[in-house]
Amino acid sequence: MWIAENIATLFSLKQIISVLDLGAGNGKRSLFSASYGAKVIAIDNQSMPLWQFPKYLKTHPSITFLQADIRDLNLNFNQSFDLILLFNVIVFLKKKFFLEQILPYYLEKLNKWGVLCLSFFFDDDPTMSINQKLSFYVFKDFKLPKGYIIQKQEEKILQDNHIPDGEHEHHIWYIEIIKV
Repeated sequence: MWIAENIATLFSLKQIISVLDLGAGNGKRSLFSASYGAKVIAIDNQSMPLWQFPKYLKTHPSITFLQADIRDLNLNFNQSFDLILLFNVIVFLKKKFFLEQILPYYLEKLNKWGVLCLSFFFDDDPTMSINQKLSFYVFKDFKLPKGYIIQKQEEKILQDNHIPDGEHEHHIWYIEIIKV
């Protein structure tokens, strides 16, 4: 709910027409963005059956779904975006590769005054810290190139309930990066 509120605030403050939803999963943020009138490109590799992009959203008139890996830096969108969403995905990416290649690549896809929103699990998250293959970040890891600033950064402990963990907490950090 907290992240949805942040996205809704962005839609109320900015004219957001184009959205790129990276790691779209089950499509809830794609649908949320489309409900504000945005055209959305949703990308996911669909590697986790639990978080599959549903068939009914694949025919949504405002959402274009691409089954692809966000690590593929040859994806050609032929457009830039007002808003890029990247939620709870970077923990699965090699930290150096994400910070040095993926993040700069997608920052370049922003329109002027566009925003890239990302969230990530902190290393004390009880459901994530047990996996030694994950990459964990802190706010100071995000050293941005010239022309970009961090507009907002927050952290929260959120209650969750899903398979296979049941009821549990997530320690999540959130950042909004704006292209100036």
